[in-house]
Amino acid sequence: MSQLSFVDVFDMARESAGGCCVTQDAQAGNGYFPSVHRLMSAQYSRSRFISVFMSTGCHLRRWEVFSDFLALAASELDMARIRTPESMAHCRKICDRYTTADIENMNEMFSLMVCALEAKFHDFLGAIFMELELGDNFRGQYFTPYSVQCLMARLYCCGSGDG
Repeated sequence: MSQLSFVDVFDMARESAGGCCVTQDAQAGNGYFPSVHRLMSAQYSRSRFISVFMSTGCHLRRWEVFSDFLALAASELDMARIRTPESMAHCRKICDRYTTADIENMNEMFSLMVCALEAKFHDFLGAIFMELELGDNFRGQYFTPYSVQCLMARLYCCGSGDG
């Protein structure tokens, strides 16, 4: 079994949608990469991510688009397991719901997420989840801000000792 990268998933979906040709990156030589600059500020990456997100999958509910993005990103970042045919089929099924432009937007969103985390270590997706009001408090979906998480961790770690 081979590894399936995030870009490969988008390329497969682009091919099945009859989309544009895959352009080659002169340095890496391995497929399409959106024009995302390295080391953007976390704030710029966040605002651009939200802008791209809002224009992606307009025919679907925002929760579905966010959930699909998380599933594809998690699949890409899960380096510990080998890609199974079931996992690849699940990714293809998700991508089939989107247009070529939407797939390119998701690829850009992934790059923007990486850039935001390079610029500043924080709960990037959780903050966006709450800012866009995607949570449902009736289902117990809520977000604890990162600063509160850090405070709770310090209280727990520092408060549990006897000295």
